[in-house]
Amino acid sequence: GNPSDLDVCHVHWCLGRLYSNPTKDKVKDKAKAKESRPQGDAESELCKCFEGYQTSAGPNAMVTLKAARLLGSVYEGQGKLVEAEKMIRQALDGFDRELGPFHLPTLKTARHLGSLYIRLRRHDDAEAMLQRAYKGFDKTLNPNHPKTLEAASALGQLYLEHGKLTLAAKHKKLALDGYEASRGENDTSTLQAATALGTVYEAMEKWDEAEKQYVRAIQGFEKAKSKAKSSKDDVRVTLIPLLKLGDVYREQDDKLDMAEPKISNALEEFRRAL
Repeated sequence: GNPSDLDVCHVHWCLGRLYSNPTKDKVKDKAKAKESRPQGDAESELCKCFEGYQTSAGPNAMVTLKAARLLGSVYEGQGKLVEAEKMIRQALDGFDRELGPFHLPTLKTARHLGSLYIRLRRHDDAEAMLQRAYKGFDKTLNPNHPKTLEAASALGQLYLEHGKLTLAAKHKKLALDGYEASRGENDTSTLQAATALGTVYEAMEKWDEAEKQYVRAIQGFEKAKSKAKSSKDDVRVTLIPLLKLGDVYREQDDKLDMAEPKISNALEEFRRAL
């Protein structure tokens, strides 16, 4: 028989997902993959999908809301941030209404919208969405779940960038403690979180606390490096606390002579990694 309207929508959905994620098409060269699956094709297919689902399944059906969210992501990738906000907001409102505020699709969409608001420089809206996502993940999953910790860290970063340093330190410390409890003290996520907390302490001019976090990160990365061969990206990540430690020493007269060796060592390691 003839395909139903929902069947046609599903075909557009599958094509839209495929075109919006070219690397999942088993194409090794990402540049060629994007060229062969332009975002415009993804937008076209998802627009047809979204409009079709609205008519055939209804504006609050899960398939419609998922299509709205993915179309918003495609718009965001194209830099069409206003259009992206409209679609992702529509998806969030629908998930909120149909599933409730603490269901995972609702919380993931709130987290996404928070990031989009940062790009739109709507910082109060971003803070509200990130807080909502963090508190929701904390309640629905657990305090040490990766999504909870990522949301806490993102909220801390937003506070740091807007000079709310006490709140930034609080949320970066929550993330650090959570990664340490769930993954161990020398896991890469834990060490990166220590570096991030050190950055907040440095902004607060709490030099001893910043130094403590950077030293911890450096020592942890050194242990990890001795156990396994590091990629170039791994090396770059490990150099960040080393450079930052040099900056901390440079800010203190009694440790000024310790700054140059740290920065020189970091630059030499970076050159070797290239």
